[in-house]
Amino acid sequence: MTNCKSAGFTLVEIIFVVFFSTIILGMMWSILSTGRDTYYTADTKIEIQDNLRLGMDRMIKELREASSIDGTIFDASGISDDFLRFTLDGNTVEYSRVNNQLIRTESGNTDILANNINSLRFTLFGGNMLEIDLGGRKITALRRQLNFNLTSRVVLRN
Repeated sequence: MTNCKSAGFTLVEIIFVVFFSTIILGMMWSILSTGRDTYYTADTKIEIQDNLRLGMDRMIKELREASSIDGTIFDASGISDDFLRFTLDGNTVEYSRVNNQLIRTESGNTDILANNINSLRFTLFGGNMLEIDLGGRKITALRRQLNFNLTSRVVLRN
């Protein structure tokens, strides 16, 4: 004769197994989703930083070589938001923020230097030092908004 009690699991045993399996799966899901979030956040942050650095490096290089800056675009406190005009090798060059892009215009030719730009500010100190504040913003694949700002000062040769 066989023993009927050893033929299967009791309802209490099944409930405990399901309960603990759910807890273990929940912890695993939490660990994996944290890794995924970190990956997407880091990837987006690197993209923003690279974008801003490329634009900032180009502006700094050209402003160091500029022969003059259009002083009429600055307000009384020496600030110009979203726009800068200067002369480089006899040509007028303009930097501006249009539709969240950093735009460089020279002789009617327009180049996009950076995307996802949410702020651009130029501050003139004493007529020969220019501070550039460049801010970027992007939404990650997981709908998290990331912001990054770069600030640099350039001594003008004029």
